[in-house]
Amino acid sequence: MADAGTAPITIRCKCGKKLKMPGSTAGRRAKCPECAHVFVVPSPEPDTADNDDSQSLLSELAGQAHSAPAAPQAAVPTQTACPKCNAVMPASAVLCVQCGFDTRHDNAHRGASAGAAVVSKLAARAGTFLFGCLLSGAGALVGALIWFSFTMATGYSIGWIAWGVGALAGFGMLKGYGEANTNAGIIAAGFALTGVVAAKVLIFAFVMHALLTGNTSDIDLQREYVKSMMAAEELGEQEFSSDEQAQAAWEAAYDRADVLVARYSDDEARDAWQKFRDSEPDAPADMGFDAAGFFSGFVEMMFSPIDLLWAFLAVSSAFKIGIGGSAD
Repeated sequence: MADAGTAPITIRCKCGKKLKMPGSTAGRRAKCPECAHVFVVPSPEPDTADNDDSQSLLSELAGQAHSAPAAPQAAVPTQTACPKCNAVMPASAVLCVQCGFDTRHDNAHRGASAGAAVVSKLAARAGTFLFGCLLSGAGALVGALIWFSFTMATGYSIGWIAWGVGALAGFGMLKGYGEANTNAGIIAAGFALTGVVAAKVLIFAFVMHALLTGNTSDIDLQREYVKSMMAAEELGEQEFSSDEQAQAAWEAAYDRADVLVARYSDDEARDAWQKFRDSEPDAPADMGFDAAGFFSGFVEMMFSPIDLLWAFLAVSSAFKIGIGGSAD
């Protein structure tokens, strides 16, 4: 590197003449040989070798950075899943070959699809709930008819069949609705209770028809028919001053007939039944019941404590099964 004091100084005069002065003349006065302009020789400019070295180093580093291999970029996925059916499809595809879904309309209709999905879901839930109610009611009705048919065929009203009525109502709701929901259980329990009462009404109507007309093959009902006819025959055309007096007279006559018929063998009872049937085959026996007495007779005959227990089991089973449980 040249000494600052000996390095030549290059200047340009105002006339345009380029002058080269020794470094030792710095700070002295000099005259331009071209135009005779007198000027002071400036100090020599600092040596730029270090700066050049620095610039060279920076350039070299920049070159190395430029020539260094680029950082690896994340791989672009080549496959994706269909938003509708989840089938694998090329990332660039717009149509799913499995379900025909058009991905170009997915974003445009996403908001509308979300709203439509909510409405569709609510409609589906309402539809399945209604379907569950229909199946639950049908199950209770089927159970009631089975109970009534069994009673007509055997002459026995077996209380535990009521439990089956409740189970059918609960399973109908579970099959049709299929969600754990308290309201579903309550409705299933209501259908079960309705089915039990309906079966009891049918059985009672059957029994009362047999008692009033004698149209039955059951020996016990035939005996009851004979007692009613004997009591009505004893009272005949008697008139009473009040309903209470008529009811009391009927009960007394029926009690006397009950004692007499109790002594009959089954053959004697059938003979007496046949006698009354032949004399008045279509005439119902006058049993002396008014509307209130008929209803009280229904409740007393059809809902004994054990019957109420079976009805409770039917209702509770329907509720438990209807909300997604199972009968114990």
